[in-house]
Amino acid sequence: MVVPKAERDYAQNLRGKDGKLRVIDASMYAGKTERLITMANRFERSGIPTQAFKHPIDNRYNGPNTLNSHSGLSHPCEAYDHPFDVYLSIKPETLVVLWDEAQFYTDPHNPEHASELHATMIAVVEQLVHEGRLVIVAGLGLDFKAKGFGPMPELLAHASHVDKLTAICAQCGSLEADRTQRLINGQPAPYNSELIIVGAEEAYEARCRDCHDVPGTPSFQDILAAFVEESQP
Repeated sequence: MVVPKAERDYAQNLRGKDGKLRVIDASMYAGKTERLITMANRFERSGIPTQAFKHPIDNRYNGPNTLNSHSGLSHPCEAYDHPFDVYLSIKPETLVVLWDEAQFYTDPHNPEHASELHATMIAVVEQLVHEGRLVIVAGLGLDFKAKGFGPMPELLAHASHVDKLTAICAQCGSLEADRTQRLINGQPAPYNSELIIVGAEEAYEARCRDCHDVPGTPSFQDILAAFVEESQP
């Protein structure tokens, strides 16, 4: 398998030009890591210098130094928990940067640190693009509460191109599952559960909007009522 000519020519002529940021946004089990691995193999077989990265908290399957798909595909990568470590590891000749699990570059327990990490990741990605590289970032756009996950919302806003992948809903079979359902003992995890828990089938499944369930989520009516009450003179 080789990279299509247009894609190959584009990557080979990046130097001296602005690069591109491509973001793969998905729920779990939608194939985002499989997509990255396929891209890595295609670029490398065409002789295009490529590096792959991810956050080391994802140590499932073959460990943190491998991109691992749920379908069993894998590809070597480097793992760093800070965006600047990724930047300092980029080789001068690298034309394509593949970056998985972007949502983990956050800190759910320290909003100030989380904001700093998000800003740093955007700065690193923008610098890599400015240097003339193709940067392909993959991550979960929504956390298990269906809220923007880590730096993903801003990465999507900065992207030149977005791939929105969906999975099959584990409840109704819809092909439009874009939510990640957290499970605890087989039941939907409550709203106040820990934000980041690394797991697979035992802890998560893909669900569509209608089937996604987070017990304890503040309702729209409650939020509206609180707004009206606070607005009263």
